[in-house]
Amino acid sequence: MDSLLVLTIASAAAGVFALWRFVLVQAHRTYPWFATYLAASALQSFGWLAGGTHDRGYLLFYAYTMPLLFGLRIMVVIELWRRLMPAYRSVESISRPFVWIVLVLAVGVSAASGLDSLHFLGVSPQRLAYYCISLALRYSSSALCVICSCLSLFALLFPRNIPPNALRHAFLLTAYFATIAAGFLAMHYVTGSAPLVGALMTGSAAGLYVLWGVLVSGPGERAPANLAAIPQAG
Repeated sequence: MDSLLVLTIASAAAGVFALWRFVLVQAHRTYPWFATYLAASALQSFGWLAGGTHDRGYLLFYAYTMPLLFGLRIMVVIELWRRLMPAYRSVESISRPFVWIVLVLAVGVSAASGLDSLHFLGVSPQRLAYYCISLALRYSSSALCVICSCLSLFALLFPRNIPPNALRHAFLLTAYFATIAAGFLAMHYVTGSAPLVGALMTGSAAGLYVLWGVLVSGPGERAPANLAAIPQAG
């Protein structure tokens, strides 16, 4: 059996485990978009059982489902933002500059990951679609990684009624998007590295899903008593 197929199914199973844990402790009510992403990502991975990476049917399934996953990833990050920001009512005056700083950093990191030439012009529509998906995966993951890392560091440096689950979720999302961005960056610059990098990315995703499932907890949805007791300015 294809080793990458085994890893993919293992990653999907890990995603189902994480989703089960979120539902078990009712964390899916706090992070509904992330729970939806876990389900959609697992379904896409299990779709490989219908055919390998060289099967035209699976490639079409992959091409049509990736835009959905792109949208869900964006919603997951917006969901994290909305979960963290209410704890910082006293920083409303700097929230807009903070947003712009994060967005500029995200765009800068995405651009630094390598600007591609227009060598795809003249290729078939199908190859162009897969090329665009590859670019979107790399650039969007870089941007989302920067956004999540900024939110994580801000919450870590200025703990203010932040539930443990929210902080864990922020750092795990940062690691998740970082592995995707780094993987596609490596494939872009290192010729012939796609099989190995793909396996590492899939294995990393499986490990992070397991961490999500293990670290999420019911009590983690509430802010620690010592932080909840801290009065907020304004």
